[in-house]
Amino acid sequence: MAVNRKDFYSLIFIPVFSLWSVVFFGQNQKIDSLKRIVSTEKKDTTMVLALNALSVTLLNNENITESLVYSEQAYKLADKLDDKKGKAYALKNMGLAEYYQGNFMLVLDYWSRSMETFEVLQDTIGIANMSNNLGAVYYSQGSHGKAIDYYLESLRLAEKIKDTLRIISVLPNIGAIYGDMLNYDSALRYFNQMEQYLKKVNNKQVTSYYLMGIGEIY
Repeated sequence: MAVNRKDFYSLIFIPVFSLWSVVFFGQNQKIDSLKRIVSTEKKDTTMVLALNALSVTLLNNENITESLVYSEQAYKLADKLDDKKGKAYALKNMGLAEYYQGNFMLVLDYWSRSMETFEVLQDTIGIANMSNNLGAVYYSQGSHGKAIDYYLESLRLAEKIKDTLRIISVLPNIGAIYGDMLNYDSALRYFNQMEQYLKKVNNKQVTSYYLMGIGEIY
């Protein structure tokens, strides 16, 4: 049975956020370790980092509600410390939790604010990442034009700084949206661009998305 394009899109979009998390040890051990750090209740930028890391790890472990709690704590502390980078990542993580719950208005608010903060910091990686994420939200809402604009901007920035992980995370999204628009030549062109990065990334999940994308378009 053919994969519904919206369902296919969700398959390639969701891992964009969790795929690149570096797992040093088991998820439960990592969560326990981060919770021990957080329990010290220090009020510094290191704590902001720990709260954001805990939020992401919980999200990767599909604990959305608790993830949102810690990302909100990270945001409040970062705001108090005027830690702009910490705020940007906290807003990103808050948006992720709301995305998985389907609260797209909140997602757009959080991610737009995260993007603005990354722009103030001139953080190209952060801007590229948020452009990709915002493109995904607009696509899920049926705004293909805006989605393409954000995706292509993400790709442009990622290629500028030669960020392989960012490049290979946005290419399948561009391919999927062109496929949904029935522009199959463009869809194949972007999916095929992934091939040159497969050996370098050496990730079976990425290879699966590449092969699924090509197969779906054909």
